[in-house]
Amino acid sequence: MDASFIPGLLHAAEICDQFENENFSISTEKMMLRMQYPDLQVPGGDGSWSLSLSDHEHIHCCKAHAAREIAAFLRRIALEGSKA
Repeated sequence: MDASFIPGLLHAAEICDQFENENFSISTEKMMLRMQYPDLQVPGGDGSWSLSLSDHEHIHCCKAHAAREIAAFLRRIALEGSKA
């Protein structure tokens, strides 16, 4: 791999870290809100459907996990590229 890609990969990993933190924070907020309002439904899209706060919490937690895995993958690629 061309060494010029390494800074970009590391920057992308940092962006993934920020995305992880934001989504984990949102997930935690939804969890706290769900404890106060266990039956609350959040309307989505055009209002013809809704999700529970538990669903929202789960979605943001999954996004945070995915971002963490992508960041780790990008860092591994950058590390392998710097060894070559």
